[in-house]
Amino acid sequence: MTAAWPLWPRRLLGQDPAAAAELRALLDELAPESGRGRVGEVHNTISGGAQHGPVIQSV
Repeated sequence: MTAAWPLWPRRLLGQDPAAAAELRALLDELAPESGRGRVGEVHNTISGGAQHGPVIQSV
């Protein structure tokens, strides 16, 4: 079942191109504008002694 799960949406959307277009429109609507087309690397460095809590990275 675990191996078949990723194939299920592909098969379903392949059988119904209109559903694929609707899904694409929904994903485009929900995707943040600033994140589109961004590609790159992130490098983090923490220094200054022991860290005793979470470290959070945000954009």
